[in-house]
Amino acid sequence: MEPARADNGLLRFSRQAVTLGYWCVLVFAVMSYGANAALSLSLASALACVVLILAFLTQGEPSTGRKPFWFALGLLLALSVWSWVQTLPWPASPVEQGLWQPVRTLAPETQASGSVSSGDTMLGLLKAALPISVFMASLVLFDREERAVRAFKVVATLGGVVAIIGVLQFAMTPDVLLLQPKLFYRDSLTGPFVNRNTAGTFFGVASIMLLALAVHAATKIDRYRLLSLLNVGGRLEQPKEVAAAGAFGGLFLVALAAEFLTNSRAATVITFVSLVCLILLLTFGPRYRPPRRRRRAGWKRTARRIGIAAVLVWIPLLVFSVLSSRVQQRFEESGAVDPRFCAIHAIWSATADHWPKGAGLTSFQEVYPAYREPACGVHGIWDKAHNFYLEGLLALGIFFPIALIASAGVIGRIFWKGFAGRKSRSYLVAAGFCATLLVATHAAFDFSLQIPGFATFFAAVLGPVTTICLKKNGPVQTSASENPLRLPSDNGILENEGLRGA
Repeated sequence: MEPARADNGLLRFSRQAVTLGYWCVLVFAVMSYGANAALSLSLASALACVVLILAFLTQGEPSTGRKPFWFALGLLLALSVWSWVQTLPWPASPVEQGLWQPVRTLAPETQASGSVSSGDTMLGLLKAALPISVFMASLVLFDREERAVRAFKVVATLGGVVAIIGVLQFAMTPDVLLLQPKLFYRDSLTGPFVNRNTAGTFFGVASIMLLALAVHAATKIDRYRLLSLLNVGGRLEQPKEVAAAGAFGGLFLVALAAEFLTNSRAATVITFVSLVCLILLLTFGPRYRPPRRRRRAGWKRTARRIGIAAVLVWIPLLVFSVLSSRVQQRFEESGAVDPRFCAIHAIWSATADHWPKGAGLTSFQEVYPAYREPACGVHGIWDKAHNFYLEGLLALGIFFPIALIASAGVIGRIFWKGFAGRKSRSYLVAAGFCATLLVATHAAFDFSLQIPGFATFFAAVLGPVTTICLKKNGPVQTSASENPLRLPSDNGILENEGLRGA
C-alpha cells in the first residue's frame, strides 16, 4: 500500500504544480498588456505549451471534454499546415504582382509566396497557439465538475481583481498604464490593456461571470435564517453563503463600473444586452426541481419569475443610467459615423483580391494601406481590423469560414448539451453562453479577440464551462427552498426545514 500512497501523493503534487503554472500563464498573459508584444507573446505561448504537455503527460486526456480537446488540437494543426502552405510559391494575381514588384527589384531571386508577410507567420501562429493551449490545458486540469466550478470562480475573481486595480489606478494615476506612461485613451479606463475596446470586452465577460455567481450564492441563502438577525441575540446562520453573495456582488458592481469607465460604446451596449439575457436565462431557463418540491400554481410561479426578472434587470439598468453619461456623450458626438465602418469596404476589397488563399497571418498591416480610402481619415496606423471576421477572411482565405463554422458547431453543441442536461449547474452554462455571445458579437466591431491576452482569458472561461456542460448529471440533493432561482448547492446537502422558524 505504501507505493500506491506515494504515487497518489506524487500525482497530487504534479497536478498542483501544473495548475499553478496554468494560473501563472493566465495572469501573465492578461497583465503583460495583453501579451500583444512579440516578447511577452513568445514567453506566454512557450509557458502555455509546457503547461499543456505536462498536464497531458501527468493527467492523460480528459474524460469529459475529450472530443473538444482533440478538436482544438486538430484545429491548431490544420491552421499550422494552412499557414505553411500560404508561405509556398503561388501563381500571383495582377494585384499581387504589383505588391511583389518592389521586393523583386531589391532581391531578384525572391519568389512570390501566397502570404504577403510569410516572415511573421510564426508570430501569428503563436497568437493562436496561446489561447488554444490554455483551453486544452483547462480541459485536462479541470476535468471533474468540482474542479471546473472552482476554476470558473477563480477566473471570475481574477476579472474582478483586475477591475479593482484598473479603477483605482484610473482614479489616482490616470496618466499611467500599469508601470508605463499612458499614451493613448487617457480619458478612458483600459485596465491592463492599451485599447479601451479590449478592456470593455474583458470587463463585460467578468461582469457576466460575477453576476451569475452572485445570484447563485444569494439564492442559497434562506431568507428566514437571514431575518433571524433582526431578533435580539440573533446570529448569522449561513456565513459562507452571505459572504460569497456579498463578495461576488461587490466585484460585479466594480467590474460593471469599470465597463462604463472604458467609454467603449459597442462593449457597453452589448454587455448590457448580455446581462439582460443572463438574467432572463437564470429566471426562465431550465433549472433543477427536486421531485418532492411543493409546486405552486402555474400563474403564481410565472408571476413571481417575472417579478424577480424585473428586479434583477433593474439593477444593471440603474447602473447604466447613472454611469453611462460619458458613453452617451460619445454616441451623441459621433453616433454611427466611425472610421471602422468606413474601412469595411476597403478591407472587403483586399479580401476579394487575395481570395481564396488569403494574404497570410499578421498580413493586415501590410495589405490594408494600399486599399485605405482617404475619406475614412488618414490619422493613425491600422495594424488590426476592427472586425475579427473580416480580418480572418483576409488573412486565411477559404480556410477561415470552414474553421469558423466548425468551431461554432462544436461550441453550439456544447451549450446545447449544457442547457439540456445540466439543470443543476444551469447558472454556469448561462454565464458561459452569454459571455460567448458578448465576445462573438463584439468581435464584429472591435479587435478584442486579436489581442492574445484577452483571447487567453476567454479560453480560460470556456474550458471549465465546457467540462460543466458535458458532465452528466448524477444523483443530486438540493434544498427545498421556494425561491424560483434556487439552484443546488455545491455540496448537495439538504437544508433543515426545522431551522426556518429560528
